Amino acid sequence: MYKRHRFAPVLIQSLVFIYHRYALSLREVEEMLFIRGIQVSFETIRRWSLKFGPLYKKEITSIQSPATDKWHLDEVCLKIRGKYYWLWRTLDSQAQEIDILLQPCRNAKAAKRFFCKLFAKESKIPRVFIADKLASYKSGLKKLGLRIDHRCHKALNNRLEGSHQHVRKQEKIKRRFRNVINCQKFLSLSLTIRTLFGRVAHKLRSDARRAYKHQALILWYNSALSDENFV
Repeated sequence: MYKRHRFAPVLIQSLVFIYHRYALSLREVEEMLFIRGIQVSFETIRRWSLKFGPLYKKEITSIQSPATDKWHLDEVCLKIRGKYYWLWRTLDSQAQEIDILLQPCRNAKAAKRFFCKLFAKESKIPRVFIADKLASYKSGLKKLGLRIDHRCHKALNNRLEGSHQHVRKQEKIKRRFRNVINCQKFLSLSLTIRTLFGRVAHKLRSDARRAYKHQALILWYNSALSDENFV
């Protein structure tokens, strides 16, 4: 996978992680490397992100624990090249990112497409899903012939509403996303890494928090980024 790359795989892995984990622009990541005596252009970092990002996402997802039977669903509006798109997201009750989908609308057809993607990935149907009062959710489930306990009280969905801040932060530092496909790929890995490293760490004591983040880092380098996994 890393054939004909003059930089070590661990450097590529670290750069992709830094770019997706923190709200940094490509030029800021380039300057961080320059301070440490490594000269890599921001365009090279962008290409590494597009090439290796989806592969890293696939491997991280394969080692995640199964989703619980209670899902939180919500959508957030993004403006890309003058047009509005809706980023559909799902978290489980343990704040683990399940999946996302960027669509140009949020009607019943879009809801049905998102549900089909979710159920195909998880191979199961949740017992409860918590969302807002958007009528598209019920219509989408009705088209699929499913009857799931839909709870739409506003206070119940705070878990997902708060996690939208990371999306807004990335959108601001990037000065808005410019490509729909690349935006989907970037946010898919970025949100997965965020839940992998910061899902419950804020609830732990300092020593337990360090151990948790150390374990997450081991998973990132040893499992998700092992070159043998991509053969």
